[in-house]
Formats: sequence, structure tokens, C-alpha cells
Amino acid sequence: MISKKRFWGLALPIFECECGFFDVIGSREELKQRAVEGWEQFDGQTPHRPWVDAVKLQCPACGKHMSRIEDVGNPWLDAGIVPYSTVHYNSDPDYWSQWIPADLVLECFPGQFRNWFYALLAMSTMMENVPPFKTLLGHALVRDEHGKEMHKSTGNAIWFDEAAEHPDLGADCMRWLYCSQNPEHNLNFGYGIGKQIHRRVFGTWWNVYSFFCNYARLDGFDPAREAVPYEQLQDIDRWLLSKLQGLIRTAHEALAAFKVEQLVQEADDFIERLSNWYVRRNRRRFWRAKSDSDTDKLAAYQTLYRVLTDLCQVLAPVVPFITEQMYQNLVRSHNDAAPESVHHCEFPQVDESLYNERLAEEMDLVADVVSGVLSIRETRQIRVRQPLQKLVVQPTDASMEEVVQRYRAHILDELNVKELETGDVTAMQQFSLKPVHKNLGPKFGKDVKVVIGLLNEADAREIALQVNQGKEIALQKDGQSYALAAEDIEVVQETVENMAFANERHFALALDTTITNQLRREGYARDMVRHIQQMRKDSGLEIQDRITVQWHSPDDDLQAAVGEHDDYIRSETLCDQLAQSEELNGGEPREIKIGAAAVKLSLQKV
Repeated sequence: MISKKRFWGLALPIFECECGFFDVIGSREELKQRAVEGWEQFDGQTPHRPWVDAVKLQCPACGKHMSRIEDVGNPWLDAGIVPYSTVHYNSDPDYWSQWIPADLVLECFPGQFRNWFYALLAMSTMMENVPPFKTLLGHALVRDEHGKEMHKSTGNAIWFDEAAEHPDLGADCMRWLYCSQNPEHNLNFGYGIGKQIHRRVFGTWWNVYSFFCNYARLDGFDPAREAVPYEQLQDIDRWLLSKLQGLIRTAHEALAAFKVEQLVQEADDFIERLSNWYVRRNRRRFWRAKSDSDTDKLAAYQTLYRVLTDLCQVLAPVVPFITEQMYQNLVRSHNDAAPESVHHCEFPQVDESLYNERLAEEMDLVADVVSGVLSIRETRQIRVRQPLQKLVVQPTDASMEEVVQRYRAHILDELNVKELETGDVTAMQQFSLKPVHKNLGPKFGKDVKVVIGLLNEADAREIALQVNQGKEIALQKDGQSYALAAEDIEVVQETVENMAFANERHFALALDTTITNQLRREGYARDMVRHIQQMRKDSGLEIQDRITVQWHSPDDDLQAAVGEHDDYIRSETLCDQLAQSEELNGGEPREIKIGAAAVKLSLQKV
């Protein structure tokens, strides 16, 4: 447990005689006193091979010369004495007792369980018979992004300085990657994985921060203004503040238990919900014209500001650099009395008055409905900008049905659907049943044909519902009953024209995918908005700048779309004039495609 069969290392001061006697030398001075040969070669050198091996001692048992054993000590033996050598154990015992046991020891478990961890425990047991640490966090190995061991000779090793400066990693990204991993499992590490984290986490988080800063600057938002009363906040504001309290609670519990991955994984989900639900749903509240009396707009600003500042403080221990940059701009830029750094702030505490578990569950359900429909759109390759007519949601219980109806405006707007109903989705589906012969044959023997005949005659929808619920299916003929288990029947969902279905844990969905000419033209108008917004961005315009747009297309359908939705296009793009012209005079023209139609666009700042 303490030695290595190597040449270089800590020379173990154990001298052995061929008669079997051995002795341990306690100091350099003792070695000099007892040396009978070789001291001149060793004197002035470090206590390593080959110099120390020149020294010979006289054996007290037989009088022959004793030589040092060839083994060298594991270098982690030196580290094992750290709890005594570095905190004044010999000179100031009272000071030492304040620091030992240490709160945390952290190192790679496979590499140290018989080295450093053993040395710490063994030495502290022998010295004072006390544990050297309170918590030991031994983690698994770091591999490359394909799961292979990293070696310099293989060419897949990544050096820290290189990774810290690389645009696809960086110090914060590395910390997020390490902290999000359950330490029991090996970690795959590399630039491809880092790039994914940058896009999914840091890119999303920074975009929310940037969105807030841009609009707060334009509106002159003052964080010191009196807070809008809680009862005047929208449900979605209260939901976000409640989610924030849940994250803060997790932070306290996870960090206290040295399970930082629980905090990081919940923060990952929180940032995604913050961007793709809260900000997406509330953009128009920030877009409204500035008005001192607009309480709802102020509530949106104050909610997002509190969340961003608290999020910086909660995640500062994990990602110290991005949180410091955000904190300096969000807080210190307008408040010199605030702590100089995010790392000087008190850690956020849970505000129980803002925590509403029921509201969190309700809004999460709504977000899950939206996510389910978006998955259907993606599978059917129907863009969100393309309006659809009808969505049917079938919740698993009545309370969920009330939630869906209460938030129907959110759902319809987010999904770009005209109508929402709650009802029986299974009534809209078509099923066929296939008997699982390998189960039915042994179970019913000669009656298997009768059972299959009864299945063919049964109501497929009713049987499918029972199978999906895992219930037993009872069939009868001529007074004889046949009991089938759910696994005895394979349910096949048949394709229904212009309908798409999905079954989730708390609800079922049915989406009408019919695209009428009217819906298609509205989709074209939304595409026109997207292209104009991209041109605004590429032209370097400020978000408040107003524009005029000229366009031309020979396509009759597109002309009708722009004519029908002129007001919508202009309001969404801050456009004062949307004019069709074969000669595009303003700005640099751009040719785009909307549907199958070619369109020429140009814009000018007013």
C-alpha cells in the first residue's frame, strides 16, 4: 500500500539485513550517526536514489551491513501528512484543531483510493486517531468525447491552458461540464461536447440577458422603482418566481450535500424554460410603447431582472466568470453601494411567499402541452410559422382540463393554432388489433381460433384503450369467457388523413394538420415578417428604428397574402410603409423564397 517498484521516488528509510532484521530510520541526523559506509557520497544530496543507497548501517542483531530496501514510497504518502504539516500541528495545536477534520477531500477515486485517501486515513489514525476529513468525494475518470482514455501518445489529450482559451470550451464551460456530471460515472470531455453546452446553456442564457439589457436600456428601466405588488403580477410571472425559489432551494440542498450536479441539471432546465417559455411568451410586454403608468410592463421588467440577478448569485460558484460579467452590468453599473463582486454577495435565500407548487405544476403542464405539439410539427415537418386550425387535448383528469382551458390563449399563441378543445382524442383515432400468437397459442390451445375471431369482431378502439391502460380484456362466446392480458394484443394506430396524434404522461393530443389556402397565405405573411426582421438585423438597425419596405413578386398567392395581412406585417416589423414596386429604390435589394414564390425585398430606415 505504500511502495512502488520504481527507481525515482521517495526513498523509504527502511534498512534490512540478510539475517531478517530490519530498522526504520527517523531522521537525516540518525542516518549520519549510524552510517558505517557511504555517507560521503550521500552528504549534500537529496534523499533519493542512487545517493541514499550508498549508505550502509551495522545490523544490531548479527553485526553485518544493512542496506536500504530498493522500493520507493508512493509520492501520495507526502500528501497524506498534509493535514498535519500545513496547519501548524506541531507549533499551534489549537489552530490545527479548527481545521481538522477538513470539510472536503476531492480527487479521482480509481487513482487515489489506495494512495492519497489511504495515506490520509492511515496517518491521521496513527497520529491522533481522528478522521482527517468529513466528506470524501472521489470521482470517476475523464475520457475523450468518444469515451476513450486520453493520452499524450495517442494524440487525444487536451491541455488545460489550451481548453481554457478555446472558443468551444473556456473555463466556465469546463466547470459546467464537470459540475453537471454525476461523479460516479466517467466523464466524456472535448470540444464537440463543449460546443453543445455553449449553444444550449450559455448561448440561451446570454440571449435572455441581452434581450433584457437592450429593452431595459431603451425604456430607461430603473431597478430601484417600487416593486409591483405580487397580486398584480401575471400568472406567468408568479410561475417564474416560484420556479426560481425551487432552484434556490435545490442549490442549498445540493451544495450542502456535495451533489452539485443536481443544482446544475436543474439550472440547465430552468434556463431553457426561462428562454423558451417565459421570454417567448412575454416579448410583447417589453415591446409596448414606453409608459410610466404601464404596470404590467414594469412587472415583466422587475420579474426578469430579479430572476437574472438571483440566477447570477446562485450559479456564481459554478461559473464565476459569466456571472461576474452579468452582475457588473445588471447591478454595479447603477448601484455603487452593492457588493463589488457577485462573489461578495450573500447567497440567495428561499422566499417562501413566492413559492407556489400548484402554479408551477400547472404552468409546467401547459409548457409540456406546447412541447408535445411542437414535436408533432417537427415530425410532420410543419413549421411553427404555418398556422393550423385545431388542437384537441385530452388531459388525464378534470383539474388538468381546467388548467388547459385557463391557459388556452398562451397555448394557441405559442403554437400558432386557431382553436383549442378538450375532448376524447381516442374517438378521433383509428386502430387495428393484432393477436400475439406466441402468447395466445399456449394460453388457449384449441380455442385460439375462437379468441382471434372474437378479437376481429370486437370494438378496436375500446380494446386499444384497455390495452394502453394495461387492463385485462374479457371476451365471451356461448357462455365461455376468455381473459386476455394487455401483452396478448398488439395495438396498431392507423393513419388518419390530415390528423396527427401523440400520447404523453398527463394528456393525449390530436392536431388537425389540414392547411387551407387561407392558412397558407397567413403562413406566407409570417415568413415575410421573418425575412424583414433578418434584414433589419443584418443592416445593423436598432430595435426601435422604424423602416419602409419595398417588395415585388409575380406570384398571385403571395400578393394576396401580403394584401390580407398588411397591418400584421407592418406592426411586427415597425414598418411605416409596405409598398409593392417592380423597381426597388430603397436599400440593398435581397431576393428570397417564400413557399415556391420568388420575392425581392428592400428596406430603408425612416
